Amino acid sequence: MTQFMKKTAIAALLSATSLSAAQAATPLGDVTVESRTAGIEGAASFLFFPNITEDLENAIEARLPMTGMEKDAQIEVQVIELLLDGDTIAPDSTEFNEMQITVMYSHPDNAFPSEIYPARVSATEVSVPVPAGFKVVDATAPDFYRVLMAGAADQVVKLLPEEIEVTPYN
Repeated sequence: MTQFMKKTAIAALLSATSLSAAQAATPLGDVTVESRTAGIEGAASFLFFPNITEDLENAIEARLPMTGMEKDAQIEVQVIELLLDGDTIAPDSTEFNEMQITVMYSHPDNAFPSEIYPARVSATEVSVPVPAGFKVVDATAPDFYRVLMAGAADQVVKLLPEEIEVTPYN
């Protein structure tokens, strides 16, 4: 009888430990990407690339498993600025090779504090200097747009807080 009690107590302890470990892991629910810069939607680059927010959202979703549940951690990405070689793009320009975004991670139940991180991505040839603080993505191919979306999505993954325990897709 005491042997049975010991096994039951050990099994209960292991179950409780597993349950608390499972509760500590915070799955990722969803990602939202928006443009927050006044007037940026009317810029020619947004007319030329009308799905920039959806393309960035898809690039992030391709890298991170998500539950789609509102009760889980959320990511909100805001496109702040599009630049061409460090300068603000002209309203009639369709060219840009740098992007500034902010990334906010939050949890609806406040399981961890909401945090906002700035991220800057530049798609350029390796030999071209970029401003300090930018993540450089080698864009030897002519598809700077695709490279920028991939680079920004990689930054979102890199900035994941410890409280969100997901394994990025390869």
